[in-house]
Amino acid sequence: MALPLTLLSLAARTGNDAVIGLIEDVVTYSPEFAKFPVRTVPGVTYKVGRRTSLPSSGFRNVNEGVGASASVYVQEIKQLYFMDGQLQVDEAIVKADDRSVGDVLADEGAGELESTILAIGSQTYYGTAAGTKGFAGLSTQINDDSVFAGGTSNTCSAYLLDLSYRGVHFVLGNNGGLILPPWIKQQVRDANLNPYMAYVTNLSAYLGLAVNSAYSVWRVRGIDTTHALTDALGAKAYEHVPVSRRQSSNLRWLMNPLAIRTLQVSRSAVGYQAAGAGGGGAFAPMPTELCNVPIILTDSLTNTETTTAS
Repeated sequence: MALPLTLLSLAARTGNDAVIGLIEDVVTYSPEFAKFPVRTVPGVTYKVGRRTSLPSSGFRNVNEGVGASASVYVQEIKQLYFMDGQLQVDEAIVKADDRSVGDVLADEGAGELESTILAIGSQTYYGTAAGTKGFAGLSTQINDDSVFAGGTSNTCSAYLLDLSYRGVHFVLGNNGGLILPPWIKQQVRDANLNPYMAYVTNLSAYLGLAVNSAYSVWRVRGIDTTHALTDALGAKAYEHVPVSRRQSSNLRWLMNPLAIRTLQVSRSAVGYQAAGAGGGGAFAPMPTELCNVPIILTDSLTNTETTTAS
């Protein structure tokens, strides 16, 4: 549980350079909520309809009939999950703030938004292992998980996703978004139930992760410093993408700095080249694609995954 702001917190904000402002040293980068498609629905559940089989067809002889057939459809009801971040700042903190690095309430609101985005990023891949009261993650919704780089502990994964409304996207309930209402001043109570006035608000949303098609999520797992992500492994994962989905511009790789570094090294002719040395191209540039699919860099994927060859 996060503790409220204290006078020590205020002291750390007071008297700083007003031109530079607040320096953010929380540098984790989680682009998922910005990069994945997002759609809204009226309530807090939604339905997914899928065709799992086509009608049969074929040739026939003259004066000979063929059996009638039909598509096979399935429907699922999906649940959205309530995300809530509570904010509370004692009015004494607000009144004592010299605003040398900006308004404390604005900074707290921005910090809560960033915290929420980081939580969404982690939940996207690890699901209930990251937050037990949230939605299922991509690690449990993979159609084919057979591509194994070789590492078993302290590893990472690279995900290949179809980011679209028929594939992977976020769903926001109640026709809404991530909402941070205006701060209001109200009476709250301390641990001893004694009252005082504070400014309060909360950032909230009903949110879910939709994986509408079974052919939307693939990955290379077991990547570490000695078991690199390579073009061959990427091609092996890409092999499982149906040809009809390969025509889409919505395919993206999601990988962390470790995975992208091992891919870069695997493409390099040498592991080291002195500065200013001739014969350019010995060390490959930073990868931007794999199998002609663009790469999105994220910190939401960790280097502490455990996996097996099976």
